[in-house]
Formats: sequence, structure tokens, C-alpha cells
Amino acid sequence: MTKRKKTKRNQPRQKAKMKQKDTVVTPESGGLEDLYEERSGSHGDYSMASQVTRLGDKRWSVRQRQAMAANVGQIQGNHHLQRAVAMLDQMGKSSAIALDHSELASDEPAVRRAETDETSGTLRQIVHRIPFNFQIPVAARAEDETQEAQSETQEPVVIEEILPTEELSGASLDNIMGTFAYNQSIQRGGVTIRASDFGFTLPSGRLSNIRIVHTLSHFFVTGEFVYVVNWDVRTSLGPNGEIDIEDEEDADITANNYQAVSGDLTPNMGDLNGRPPRTGFWAQDLTERHEQFHATEYVDFGRQGLTVAQNWLNAQTAATTDDVRTLLPQAQNRIFQLIIAAEGAPMEQRAYGDGAPLYKARADAIKRKGEAGDYFYIVQPGDSLWRIAVHLYGDGRRWRQIYRANRDEIINPNLIHPGQILFVPPK
Repeated sequence: MTKRKKTKRNQPRQKAKMKQKDTVVTPESGGLEDLYEERSGSHGDYSMASQVTRLGDKRWSVRQRQAMAANVGQIQGNHHLQRAVAMLDQMGKSSAIALDHSELASDEPAVRRAETDETSGTLRQIVHRIPFNFQIPVAARAEDETQEAQSETQEPVVIEEILPTEELSGASLDNIMGTFAYNQSIQRGGVTIRASDFGFTLPSGRLSNIRIVHTLSHFFVTGEFVYVVNWDVRTSLGPNGEIDIEDEEDADITANNYQAVSGDLTPNMGDLNGRPPRTGFWAQDLTERHEQFHATEYVDFGRQGLTVAQNWLNAQTAATTDDVRTLLPQAQNRIFQLIIAAEGAPMEQRAYGDGAPLYKARADAIKRKGEAGDYFYIVQPGDSLWRIAVHLYGDGRRWRQIYRANRDEIINPNLIHPGQILFVPPK
């Protein structure tokens, strides 16, 4: 009696097991997902919790759970499978699924790139992932759950992840993301001053250290714009022999020439916003300031030009790295187009306008000192006290003032000699 009841009670289970043995489900058959849904009651649910539940479900045979693991790895990736098995490890349900962690290189990202098939010439999109293998041990088919747990595990079969290739109808155009460092410097020297100039400033630059990285949808371009501004001025004498005047105490200033010196250094506001005449005298230090002003502006122009070029490049698209390379010279040209557009008369007006107050201050100081009689007069060939008075005061009758101020030097007022140094009374 007991035996007959046991047979009846076990009869549905045996039929179910027979049905399970007759059902062959593999990742290639396409029926595994239907069997997932039939067993779990979850339709279209591929969440991590759902996957863990399925892989740990003892109602599945060992081979079926191994096939499920293989399918998860192929469809959702090895990383997803690895996390699921790790959760099973914590739950103590992963004895039938083993992962070979020695092959894992989790710090390497997936990479998608386009390659050309050398045989057909077709452009194919290739997906490169982590070189990761997982092992599924083959166990003997158990007649019931007790035999399944006690079965011995055979040597593992290594199943490598196979990644599909996707043919492209044509090359895709990817966006460009360019980022360039601005490496600028200002240096004195390294330029040739033109014959008619007191000084000269010249910028030069190039895009350098370019690196192009092609990812899934972007070309990332990095590098630097190396930009050098060279400047220089003449020393001592100007282009036409002009004398350098350092300040109102300069030894080259005398009562003879102080008016000319002052006039040469007085800025002409009607000429480029303050360019001084400098017909016989010039100021080297103020010319240095003038060229340094140009150099500083050139650095600002270079930075603005780089921004314009970078924005232009980032608005472009490209299919290949070579396409990006052909765009780089165009980007560099846009930098110098902005610099050239900023040159010319406005640039000189700003530079002379910057120096005009300093020129005027020096010219006024020289004039005040000369009118105060603080400069000596050096007698020139053909001079007389009358002519000197006309030159200094505009009135020859004031020769007696000069004579009385220089009695120690002038014995006979009708006889003076070239090279004599005379004190000049104030106006």
C-alpha cells in the first residue's frame, strides 16, 4: 500500500523529469529565454536580481544553468555575468558556475573602432572588449536533486566570448573635441630691426605635440600652441643717428640744444595718437616700453586666436584620423588671421598712446630746466655773445647778461672761442 502511494506521488515528478530531459535548450536554439520566462514568471526582466534568481534556481538542471550563464555572458557581457556570479557566491548557490578570474582585465574599457576589410574593401565596425573567459564545468546528468548535488565535476570546458561584427554602409562622421594648451613667451632679441625703425616686434607660433584619440563617437584632439613673441630696439643711436636722451639730466643736453631735444620728445597727438618727431633725439627706454607693449598685445591676440581656432575645430566632423590631421593647419591659420587683423595703425595708436604721457613729461622737464638756465652753453664756431643771446632769448641785446654771468671765462666780450662753456642766466 505504501509502495503504491509512493508511486502515485512520484509519478508527476518523474514525468516532469522526463520532459526536462527531452527538452534541449541552448543559447543558439533561441528557446532559452522562453524557458527563463516559463520558470521564473518574469517576462522580459533582465535585471541583476532577476538573473541571480534564475541562475540560483535549483529547479533548473546543472547543464541548463550553465547554458543560462553562457547566454547571459554573450547577451549582457562578461562584466554583468561576473557580478551575478559574485552575488551567487555570497548566497552559496554558485557551485555549478565557475569564472576564470585570471583572464579578467577589468581596467580595460570596451573600444569600438572602424576597420577596412582588405579582401572586400568593406568598412566594418569592430567591437573590442576585455579578453575574458568563463568556465562551465560539465557535470553528469543527475536523476534527481540528490544525485545532482553529489555528482563529480569533470574538466571545465572553456567558452570564449565571441563578439559580432557589424557592417557599415559607409563611414560615420564623428565629432571633434579639441583642447589646446597655450604656451607663450616674450623674448628680447631674435628679430632684425628694419632700417627705418627704432625697434621691432615679431610673433611666431605653431600647434605642437598633437595627440588624436578616436573613441566610439568622438575624435579627442589635444596639444599645445607654442607662441613666441620676439622684440628688440636699437642701442644708443637711432636709425638716422638720433641721440638717445635718458632724462632731463642727460649730458647731451645743453643750453644750445635743449629746445630741440624737448621738441623731438614732445608727443604729436595728431600723429598715431602721440608719436614724437624724433628727428635728432630719441629715448631708448621709452622705445623699449613701446615694443614691450606690442609684445604684450600679441600674447593677448594669440590667446584670442587659439580660442577662435579651437571653437572652429570643435564644430567640425571627421571620418578618420587623417581627416582630423587635414583640419589642423586650417585651425592654425585661423589663429594668425586674427593676429594679422589686429595689427596695423590701431595697434600703433594704442602703443604710442600708452607712451605719450611719459614722452611729454620728459620733454617738459627738459624745457623747464633749460629755461631756468640750468644747462651750460657750448660756444660753436662763428658764435658771438649777440648771436647766443638771440638763440637763447630771442633778443640780441641781452648779450650783456651772458657776459656778466661769465666774467671769469670771458676776458674780452668781443672775443670768445669755440668749445668755451658758458653759464646761461635764466630767462
